[in-house]
Amino acid sequence: MVAAARAQPGALAYGTTGVGGTGHFGGETLCGALDISLSHVPYRGTAPLMQDVIGGRVPLLAHGMAGAVGPYQAGQIRPLAILGPRRAVELPEVPTMAELGFPVPDSGVWFGLMAPAATPPQLVARMARDLEALSKTEDARAKLATQAAVPDFAGPAAFADRIRTELATWREVALRVGIRPE
Repeated sequence: MVAAARAQPGALAYGTTGVGGTGHFGGETLCGALDISLSHVPYRGTAPLMQDVIGGRVPLLAHGMAGAVGPYQAGQIRPLAILGPRRAVELPEVPTMAELGFPVPDSGVWFGLMAPAATPPQLVARMARDLEALSKTEDARAKLATQAAVPDFAGPAAFADRIRTELATWREVALRVGIRPE
């Protein structure tokens, strides 16, 4: 893939579920890490994207695990690398970009809970304790696994740090490749 992209910069395309989404940022981060140029093809959702990838109309995709596991298990797509910090539970044989020698920022999808800025600190601390306890239950882990999600609890300070770090990282990528809010 890298050789093909370098032989004809911009000729190889990758599809995502839209401009400015995690797939788009992940794909552009990949291009920067590998020093290649790929053409971004935005779709309006996972279904049309997967149809075109499976049908051979778009050769690559940058997508989250939840929408890719089914087509992979059906033998319709082949994963090349994980753009996150660790291997995916669902695809333990697929290496991360860092394992391949190309560390990239984590472009995975994450979810977090936020409260109004004026929420009393003792209430924030209590909610954090309760959420951490919930994230460790088998029931929560099982339900999250159905969405290809793994609980990775971080307290309020670590979560705020992650948001600040990611805003800076993705701002840099957006400016470099010209992604603008629509």
